[in-house]
Amino acid sequence: MRLTSLGSGSSGNAFLLELPEQRILIDCGVGVRTLQRSLGASDLPLTVLISHEHSDHVRSMSSVLKNQACDVVATEGTLLAIGRQETWKSVRTGERLEAGDSPVA
Repeated sequence: MRLTSLGSGSSGNAFLLELPEQRILIDCGVGVRTLQRSLGASDLPLTVLISHEHSDHVRSMSSVLKNQACDVVATEGTLLAIGRQETWKSVRTGERLEAGDSPVA
């Protein structure tokens, strides 16, 4: 398992959690180039977990969705605020999250 901070602060937030069989992008608030460079051309499934809807956490989300096949997960309120799509998964705060075959939290 490897956790990489791609940016943390008012200018943008994102962390990439790399597991043996999947990747989890926590927030998409950093620049598109930073995300593209970090996500690379991996064949591993990608789950995008959005903590909340502030722009410094979702700024580059549309670019990620255009360039990567991925699942999107957030609380119902956050999903509604960012323009929920039918395939996105709603979770409750404190709920255990399963992504792929591995428990995440």
